[in-house]
Amino acid sequence: MMNFRFLVPFSGIILCCLLLSCDDTIIADNTRVIIQGRVVDQFGNPLSNALVEVKTTGSSFAASTFLIGDGLTDDNGEFNITSLFGYNESFEVTIQLDNSYSDYSYSTNTQTFIPQDFIFDLDTVTLIELSNFSYDLTRVSGDGNTIDFSFNYISSQCAEVFVDGVINENASQCYDMATSGSMLGDDNPDFSSSFSTQLGSEVEFRYTINNGVEMSQILNINNENYAFEFTY
Repeated sequence: MMNFRFLVPFSGIILCCLLLSCDDTIIADNTRVIIQGRVVDQFGNPLSNALVEVKTTGSSFAASTFLIGDGLTDDNGEFNITSLFGYNESFEVTIQLDNSYSDYSYSTNTQTFIPQDFIFDLDTVTLIELSNFSYDLTRVSGDGNTIDFSFNYISSQCAEVFVDGVINENASQCYDMATSGSMLGDDNPDFSSSFSTQLGSEVEFRYTINNGVEMSQILNINNENYAFEFTY
């Protein structure tokens, strides 16, 4: 049985939103939609018990966000959810498993788009297994020495935006290549940070010391917590 949970505290407000609107967020009366698809990992293996949530938000700055449907994927990674529906600027489906996997989001504008037969078919959604990559750069060579560095890696973000049923590539990002880096010197000789990337992937570390020749190193991300240390 599907449970509907709303992100507002009072049943009177919920009833108002179901019948009319609330803070510019419209919940349609007597309208239901189907959200269906399948969730797999980067190897195509089905992921069960992933949480699928359906939310809608109006167009004004103060518009409320409502959780209008949710469910879990089955043993085959499949989901088929009957949800409430709203004619709003933001209609979003999010999929989460746990902290060891990436999240996914699908969003569209249901003021201008309603799918055929009121079925949102997300087809196959891929969640990638993640590694937490932490790095620590330390200067041991003394004052005046600098390093300009960057890490190139696969982003853990997958957020797809659709317009009239077609993906908007410019507004979407899904496991794109990302870069993190900085320049260190006397004001900030040491630096530590972290990011999430795909487990089993490669991270490229590029650096230049004292404006010299650029060097690079390929790091194979082979465990869930990867620690990288570098001195210059």
